[in-house]
Amino acid sequence: GDVIFNGVSTVITPDVKALNGIVHVVNAVIDIPNIVDHAIANPGLTSLVGALTEGGNTTFTDLLSNEEETFTVFAPGNDAFSAFTNPNSNDLNAILSNHVVVGAAAF
Repeated sequence: GDVIFNGVSTVITPDVKALNGIVHVVNAVIDIPNIVDHAIANPGLTSLVGALTEGGNTTFTDLLSNEEETFTVFAPGNDAFSAFTNPNSNDLNAILSNHVVVGAAAF
C-alpha cells in the first residue's frame, strides 16, 4: 500500500539508495501539521479522534485547529482507551479536557 505522511504526502519513489542513507521521493512538501491533522493522520490515535468527534462534536477539533494558540496535548493512544474503564462514569469530554494545556508548551 501507499505510504502517506501527515495525510498530505505520498511516497511516489521509495528506497532510492544514497551514500549515507535512503531517500523516499514524495509528491508534496511535508509541512508541520497542526494537532488535529497529526491526530487524524496517526493510526495510533483513532480512538482519541473518535471520542473527540463523537456525535458530530467539533469543540476539541475547532479549539486544537487554532494555529494562533499554543497547546500541549497528552494524547492517549488506542491502547490507553482500550484499558480505560471510567469507573465513576465521568463525562469523557471533561476527562479529555484534562489532557490539553492551553497557552503553554510543555517540553
